Amino acid sequence: YSLLNQPEKSDYYIELALQLIPEIGNREGLSSRIYLQKGNNEIGKGNFKVAENYLLKSLEIVKSLDISESIPNSYNGLIDLYAKYGDYQKYSYYRDQLELFNELEKTRKSIERVQELQALYEFDRKTAKIDKQNRELIVKQYQLLALSIFISVIIGILVYLIFIHIRMKRYMRSLFEQKLEQTKHESMH
Repeated sequence: YSLLNQPEKSDYYIELALQLIPEIGNREGLSSRIYLQKGNNEIGKGNFKVAENYLLKSLEIVKSLDISESIPNSYNGLIDLYAKYGDYQKYSYYRDQLELFNELEKTRKSIERVQELQALYEFDRKTAKIDKQNRELIVKQYQLLALSIFISVIIGILVYLIFIHIRMKRYMRSLFEQKLEQTKHESMH
């Protein structure tokens, strides 16, 4: 209603909202927005001291809850108040505070972005390390498979050689026994 230039209705609903603050608490800075709107309405009426109290209360709440997206609104309300009230010292102070806050927010967001990029870098680095280890594991598995096949072939050859050796031994024994039989047979005749 304030935006529709209906200050009476706006004041009525803001007063209702102010009465609900003790019941609903300060969920996500809701009371701060109510105080901010009430302060802006009071500026429109020319009640600068009353407006100042509401706007300072709004700023205090958003700062205590660290609701960074609402802090500029509270600063702007105070800047508007002091510009209209003619208190240029406070106007300059809150304008400087808003600029400082905006710079700090940029810095904070830059730091958050750097931290996010560092986390992504670490994630990518660890993912690359895992991928490398997986490739090395696959290579080792193939090496192990090749070694197993080689050992199996060697065992197969050894079994074959043992089998041949046993057959040769039997054959030699059989030849020896035949020769022995033949020699016995010849010596008996």
